[in-house]
Amino acid sequence: MGLDMMLFKANKQVGIKDRDYLLTLNYEDGEEIAYWRKANMVHRWIYKNCALKGQNDDEFILVTKYKIKELLLTAYRVKNSIELVEGDVQMGSRFENGKFVPIIERGKVIKDNAICKKLLPTQEGFFFGNLGYNEYYAEDIDLTIENLENVLSNVNWKEEFVYYYASY
Repeated sequence: MGLDMMLFKANKQVGIKDRDYLLTLNYEDGEEIAYWRKANMVHRWIYKNCALKGQNDDEFILVTKYKIKELLLTAYRVKNSIELVEGDVQMGSRFENGKFVPIIERGKVIKDNAICKKLLPTQEGFFFGNLGYNEYYAEDIDLTIENLENVLSNVNWKEEFVYYYASY
């Protein structure tokens, strides 16, 4: 269980005419071109910046080339602000004596996470993964950059469109 996030591409000839079309898409209608697991900051950004008002969590979200570029530039700004230093990383929690107790391990944390929190803040959710600004957050930012660069170079934007789907 957890937050699985994907971008798909599909041929525009399949018939993207309006929002209702996205509601009828199936996985077979497109090709998966990017995947994240529990990168909740990306999920939050896509819902905030690409979803239509009132769009549900179980619907496909159209993501334009402009929005892919905007997210990529945002991820680069965050990446350039990250300096990892030794610190305590919360690895989850366990239920002990009637309450949740954090599980802490030594690892790498982001020295100053102000830009991360401003541009790509984490989002809580059921099995949404890491909420800290640490080495795992930094790895998700690197994967986001890799995924989005791949999308931009492997989508024929005149003939194809991109949509997002998350399951949890």
